[in-house]
Amino acid sequence: MINLKEVFADFQFIDHHVTKMDFSFPDEVSELSEYDYDFDYQIVFSKPADQTDENPNHFGVVDFTVQIATLKNESKSIFLTCTLEAIFIGNPGVFEYEQFNDMLTVNGVATLSQLTRTHIMNFSLMSGITPPLSFPMINVFGLRKAKQSIDANNQSEPTRD
Repeated sequence: MINLKEVFADFQFIDHHVTKMDFSFPDEVSELSEYDYDFDYQIVFSKPADQTDENPNHFGVVDFTVQIATLKNESKSIFLTCTLEAIFIGNPGVFEYEQFNDMLTVNGVATLSQLTRTHIMNFSLMSGITPPLSFPMINVFGLRKAKQSIDANNQSEPTRD
């Protein structure tokens, strides 16, 4: 066995909580494939470490959102939105602040995607939906690239007053 001291990660997940769980069975059935999934994430807060004992680590908060729309049968659709928020810290002796922010968007989102899947499966099972709602694994690097492209397009569009 390998002792934790030898493999302790310098990027740590501290805590998480569900900030949003919306669930509905809409009356009208829209044009859906069997399942439609949408994902988003946001770095809510990020702060570099400083030399005080109060903030010895880089600190970041990440939101991850999943929206699932499913055509359960010909007469019933299910819509679900779930957002989780999590706190992460990073060792400033190992990561520059920019590297830590990259870790938030990759490792943080990857961690939250798995936790969100568990919350959605548990929630849908407790709601009597069988089989439970879930979603396939996502390519976090692809999600980050798509989000960067959307953000760049939004910044280049002129605003109207």
